[in-house]
Amino acid sequence: MPRMAPASRLTPNQLMIMGLDPEQGKLLATLSALPKASTSQVDLATKIRLRGDRVAGLLRDLRHRGLVHTYTTSRYTRVEITPAGRSILTSAGTVSPSAADMLAKPYLLEKLISQFSTELASSEPEPLGAIIERAMRRALKLLGADRLCWYVKYKDSKSMDRIYSVHRQGTKESPPSVQVEQIPYSFRYLEQGGSLVLHGPDDVPPEAKLDRDFFRKSAIDTLVLIPSSCGTNALGILGVAAQSKRAARIGEYLGQLSMMNNLIVTAVERQIVRKWLADSEQRFRALFHAAPVGIALEDSGGALLFVNPSFCNMLGYTAEELRGMRCTQLSHPEDVKVESVLFKKLMAGEIPSYVIEKRFLRKDGHEVWSRVHISLQKNDGASPLVIGMTEDITEQKATTEELHQAEAELHQLAHRLIQVQDEERRRISRELHDDLGQRLSLFAIELDLLKKSLAALGHHREEKQVSDLHLQADELTRDVHELSHELHSGKLQHVGLRAALQDLCKHVSVRHQVDMDLGESPFRLPPELELCLFRVAQEALNNVIKHSNAKHVAVKLGIAGEMVQLQIRDSGTGFDPSTSFSGIGIVSMRERLRMIGGNLVLRSSCGSGTEVIAEVAVPAQAISSGTAA
Repeated sequence: MPRMAPASRLTPNQLMIMGLDPEQGKLLATLSALPKASTSQVDLATKIRLRGDRVAGLLRDLRHRGLVHTYTTSRYTRVEITPAGRSILTSAGTVSPSAADMLAKPYLLEKLISQFSTELASSEPEPLGAIIERAMRRALKLLGADRLCWYVKYKDSKSMDRIYSVHRQGTKESPPSVQVEQIPYSFRYLEQGGSLVLHGPDDVPPEAKLDRDFFRKSAIDTLVLIPSSCGTNALGILGVAAQSKRAARIGEYLGQLSMMNNLIVTAVERQIVRKWLADSEQRFRALFHAAPVGIALEDSGGALLFVNPSFCNMLGYTAEELRGMRCTQLSHPEDVKVESVLFKKLMAGEIPSYVIEKRFLRKDGHEVWSRVHISLQKNDGASPLVIGMTEDITEQKATTEELHQAEAELHQLAHRLIQVQDEERRRISRELHDDLGQRLSLFAIELDLLKKSLAALGHHREEKQVSDLHLQADELTRDVHELSHELHSGKLQHVGLRAALQDLCKHVSVRHQVDMDLGESPFRLPPELELCLFRVAQEALNNVIKHSNAKHVAVKLGIAGEMVQLQIRDSGTGFDPSTSFSGIGIVSMRERLRMIGGNLVLRSSCGSGTEVIAEVAVPAQAISSGTAA
């Protein structure tokens, strides 16, 4: 049976390959060297110079593995090594220290990587670079290498750049950057996921001449390059180099070194993401606080969580006062009812967002008009947030109200002007017809009597002059009567719109040589509607005569349900409504129709004529049947 090695001759690595850490091994070795078969826990703590609680923990672990027995009495706990514990120590003593060092190295590397991972997970207070380089220095010492470095190559980059590097004292530092063109073969191999293990330049394939020349100039005996397998935006490359044969076994630890490389890549990318998120949050906060519009974040119940200064200034509250308040407390009661319907649809997912103009109540009681954009921000596994962006439109609302008021006053003025114009037309028409027209007719009769008297007396020369005057008087009388009818149609008043339109079309056709086509319309409308449509027809036909050069005009008056429609279409030159300025005639037609709730539609294009459509809604009971004149 081999003799058990004394505790003083067992190295930590000899114990480590048996699965014992140095403290466990020291405790076992001490226990086995005692002259008595067993000792107390207190004595052990004194002999190995460890705290009592630490010894208790070590004994608990060794007892679970069956390496010691403990016996508890009323006074103390006695400890005894088991045969299995003695066997472990005997086996450790049979392994030479050099062999133990070689066998322990993978375990030590894995322990180092485990500790490195733990430090990375809690690296908030300490800079990431310090943690990585500390772990690299430990690995460098453990491997017995000269240089340990970490490079990164981004997807579109033509080089790999050194980020972290450690080296043994008295050796050169790794190059700060290596171009792809310097070692093209090696780069391709690394990008395909392969690890390079070189024990001199001659290990490079013959076709990789550039790579071989580069490594020969570097005077490296052993070189290991390991690519990462977990990077998303870049390739991390961990390099281990040695200029002596003592590190020739580095290639045996590719698994552990690859794990270390991936940890570095993950940590660096996590740091980049954290920085990006921090920068993004900082930009958001800057935007949030400096935004000229009010921004508020609410929970799904409408309670305010965060508000920016613009929102506070708009309502006259501080952020502390607003936090926790509900928007319904700040809104006008009438607007709350309207918005509650939209808010329910938003929370139910029926709409993604909504915009509403509403009134807020300031702290001082004044109303503030705002245009509010509301949207829902859904978070995975968390309650959704409501984002509200508020724009103060109080001045805009006041200006708009003033414009509406001015527009209403303008419409009232236009309405009154049209009424006055129609009244003046009727008055002038009546004066022309009843006064001037009658006097001209009497004057023509007297001229006719004078002409007859001169003929009877044989004054033929004077008779001819009076006859010419008589003809001029008759023509002037007709012109006065026509002007009277244009100003106010008697047929429109007494017979109806159909007869008035027929008379108007006949007049235009005779005086301007335009073919007129008037459809049938055997119905009567209320007087104000007939007057409006007649004036629209008058204005439209005047425009045809002045501008269109048309040879044919169709006028149609029809009814469909409770909609009366007057259409005037010509075959003239037409125009582009989008570029042409609306003249006073079109404005007058629109205003007349607006006064009775109607609408004017204008359709035209160059070379295709023009169509004017006047539409008016009329209750069925207001339409009566009539006979076309």
